[in-house]
Amino acid sequence: MRSGSPLPATSPRCSSNVSASPRRSTAATPEARAIGNSQEAQVPIDVLCTYLRTHHLSGPSPERYDYNTPPPDSPVRDTIVKIFVNHLQPAELWGTRRPRVSGTYALPNPCPTPGDWSHRDFDLDGAHLHNSDFGGVYFAGIASFRSTHFSGTTLFRWAHFTRETRFDDSEFTGDASFDGAQFAGNT
Repeated sequence: MRSGSPLPATSPRCSSNVSASPRRSTAATPEARAIGNSQEAQVPIDVLCTYLRTHHLSGPSPERYDYNTPPPDSPVRDTIVKIFVNHLQPAELWGTRRPRVSGTYALPNPCPTPGDWSHRDFDLDGAHLHNSDFGGVYFAGIASFRSTHFSGTTLFRWAHFTRETRFDDSEFTGDASFDGAQFAGNT
């Protein structure tokens, strides 16, 4: 899974030609950015991760949960993943649309630049993630996906993992891409 060493911040490939657009949420305000960079940011991350780890049973027991179909609350789960991605991507990608290339997204700048939640821990152990696009994210905190069920299309293209990253016992049922992903910590 290792794709080589991370790109240095001074790499010529790290010069961005993407115009930075402000976020369309309150996260663009100085006050919200200060919270995003504080320890207080871990609380909503933990709450959202807990939601993604909760399974809505399609039968009378967890053994009957169907991981091959989208969860009944897919719109909520998709929104949570998008919130994570927005805060894990570098600022130069905010508000940009990634162009489609061969049915997947191409990132305009593969530079490993942290987002405002990149140094936080993400515990998604046992979650069910369907059609998840984590392209261009930067995990500088612990990223745990143990026993996570990825269904549909899963993208970690140009993702950067710089600390402990776990995918033990995870299942991918569908297409998955880690093209350009870089792992520098314990995996």
